[in-house]
Amino acid sequence: MESTIRPQADELSILVAGAGIAGLCAAIALRRAGHRVRILERSPQLDNEIGAAITLAPHAVKIMRLWRLDFAKARLIPRLGQTFIDSVTLAELAPTDRTNFASQYGAPYLFAHRVDLHAALRTLATSPDGSGVPAELHTSSTVVEYDAERGGVKVAETGRWEFADLVVAADGVHSNAATHVLGYHCPAHATTSTVIRFLIPTREILDDPHTAPLLRRYGEGHCSFYLHRDQQRWLVRYPCRDNTLQNFGMYVERPLSKRGRNRSQQQQCRPDDLRAAMAGFHPSLLRLCDKTASTNTILPLWRCAERSPLPSCQRGKLVVIGDASHPMLPHRGFGAVTAIEDAAALGVLFEDFVHTTTTATATAPGSNLNSNSTSNSKSDSVPLSGSARTSIPPSASISDLLETFQNVRLPRTSIAQLYSQVETNKDPTVERREEALRMLPGDQLPRE
Repeated sequence: MESTIRPQADELSILVAGAGIAGLCAAIALRRAGHRVRILERSPQLDNEIGAAITLAPHAVKIMRLWRLDFAKARLIPRLGQTFIDSVTLAELAPTDRTNFASQYGAPYLFAHRVDLHAALRTLATSPDGSGVPAELHTSSTVVEYDAERGGVKVAETGRWEFADLVVAADGVHSNAATHVLGYHCPAHATTSTVIRFLIPTREILDDPHTAPLLRRYGEGHCSFYLHRDQQRWLVRYPCRDNTLQNFGMYVERPLSKRGRNRSQQQQCRPDDLRAAMAGFHPSLLRLCDKTASTNTILPLWRCAERSPLPSCQRGKLVVIGDASHPMLPHRGFGAVTAIEDAAALGVLFEDFVHTTTTATATAPGSNLNSNSTSNSKSDSVPLSGSARTSIPPSASISDLLETFQNVRLPRTSIAQLYSQVETNKDPTVERREEALRMLPGDQLPRE
């Protein structure tokens, strides 16, 4: 953002609901933009962050690089290849893709263990080191209600309302923040898509002659998609934590368990359930089930949730980001990336915020999911893709900037939601092009 007038910046008080990836990234970006941030997290502690590995596409990596995230300490590793494989015969279904992301897009494509990434982001948000005032993090603080016009949240544990200049709802897929924006109930809904996630030490797989070829054939930093011929099941594998762990996700296009509440995203299953889901897979892949039995008796099973794109993600002093705004299927790895982009865009828009007359521009991240942009200015160095320019009105208010955020971000995140519905081995830019063109012109459509 560039301004023709540079008066003294106003320090805003900001409440962020949720200390997941979206909330922590929002705190980092807004702290760096010169504001005081308080994070309200429902969990009593943050050391019990759950989940397995996630992927970070180049445009998200550029943002992390700008924020000076310590990639080595977070034990992130680059993606060096990807292959689609027949889950029954282990024959390759397509040539291995060895795209050099760093060369082509200006940053690598990284694999991360969610726990490691979460810890690194928490440090960036709350550490005394770095730009701006450290964010305050309050656990056991569950936001149950929002006041969009006054910038308030009601905290369940105290029963009190807390107010700020800006409220960022980043409290996940079961957030009710969108209801307060739209004025009607719009919950995310559980789908028939289910995923069983599990981790196995790399050494344990390599020490078994039956499973070692699964890794030795493709090497470190490689992602494998084992597709079943029924087109309803597939197993995804890629490494994390400096290649010491292998992350697996067994996807099934039908509910695997009725245990737990229908609304619940996380449920539980056992190794026998995993083996049943992988029935008919190659014996080497089935050996993986035995390895989960030796290390875990309970495996996390996720009923994937989604929601149709929202018509609005902001109102008054409230903005909704991440899964709270655009929950989507995890098949293409867009969830964390779009949340990181949301946070970075807020940081750009609210950098050096003043209530006096300014003329400014913000880059709209909308044209390319993996594009590269460079600039010497502090604000424009945020590596968000897109070439369209969105003008911020004179005497920009908080609601003005949130409207700009919505105009910039909502088309892109809505298209990501549509793309995430497409099977992994199909091209979403083809399968969902007609719907996407209703949201953005053809030359601005994201592409994988």
